[in-house]
Amino acid sequence: CSTVFRRLAWSPDGSFLVCPSGLEIPNVVPCRYSIHIFSRGVWNSPALQSTGFTKIPTAIAFCPVIFSKRHATDKVDSCAEVSREELFILPYRMIFAVACGDAILIFDTESSSRPIAYLAGLHYAEVTDLAWGADGKALFVSSTDGCVSIVSFEDEELGFPLPSEKLPAWM
Repeated sequence: CSTVFRRLAWSPDGSFLVCPSGLEIPNVVPCRYSIHIFSRGVWNSPALQSTGFTKIPTAIAFCPVIFSKRHATDKVDSCAEVSREELFILPYRMIFAVACGDAILIFDTESSSRPIAYLAGLHYAEVTDLAWGADGKALFVSSTDGCVSIVSFEDEELGFPLPSEKLPAWM
């Protein structure tokens, strides 16, 4: 198996570092890729790995908006399965996007084993990078075909922004 390492990302609250292009632990044949999520200050082993990617994850981007927790359990079927531990016990939700081949998977820290959204077919070639708009309502997607797409979200489509008085004191 070959791996490529592109762009990792810190969560907006600084608690987690998400790294693309890991190999599934333990290694399996045929090769499956994962993203590794490290808890701040614990670098010897991932706290969590999202496994089952058949294409190499190349970029991670966190939405800069922190959201209130939601209680809905609607999930979107996709190509990834998450091994969950007691990592995301938070009083709020954070959302991040993963570029994986020609697709983008969007996860949140509250969902169970599947992404909350799966986007594919936006470009003719592999996705190379992701960036969120400052208000969390747009995700910019670039690819090797030279194009940039903008995925826009309606108000509250991703959830309700956490009121500023409920944000962690250090933010």
